[in-house]
Amino acid sequence: MLSQGVPMVLSGDEAGRTQGGNNNAYCQDNEISWIDWQLDPRRRALLDFTRRVIRFRSEQPVLERRRHFRGQHLWDSEWKDLAWFRPDGTEMEAKDWEGPLVKSLAFLLGGDAIPTPDERGRRIRGEALYVLISAHDEPVEYAFPSGEWGPEWQLAFDTSNPDAPEVLGRPRATFRLNARSLAVFRNPI
Repeated sequence: MLSQGVPMVLSGDEAGRTQGGNNNAYCQDNEISWIDWQLDPRRRALLDFTRRVIRFRSEQPVLERRRHFRGQHLWDSEWKDLAWFRPDGTEMEAKDWEGPLVKSLAFLLGGDAIPTPDERGRRIRGEALYVLISAHDEPVEYAFPSGEWGPEWQLAFDTSNPDAPEVLGRPRATFRLNARSLAVFRNPI
């Protein structure tokens, strides 16, 4: 990301464009640098999903932070500003980071723990987000954290299944995340 919080998307990425691994395509006037805007159904679906994710990001104040996370409760917040979880839904400890193959984890961003006020000095509040990440080559079952971390989580999107139906997660319920993907759940304010 850029320092202003703008996502880094190369022109055409949103429709599945590839430069075939060439990171200097700017100097080529051929298929490597051209963008084909004739979208087949697969590329149209990717463009639609990309738009949805960008819109979601722009609606989430917790993703617009100007200060570093502390991993603590701020003010009278219900949640920590950032908390890390194992796939079993328990908060990670230092020893959990020492394993040689930490391929699957989750984190929670507390929407009520945003330290920077708005332009009028008022407290900013947003939805809490629970993000599941897997670099594993097999699906992983994730448990939602206990009730102190929120009573209900609503699926915002799943990168392995852009058309996933709306799913609700409750404490200790599980969600099967496909290999090498990411899912974001939100807890409405």
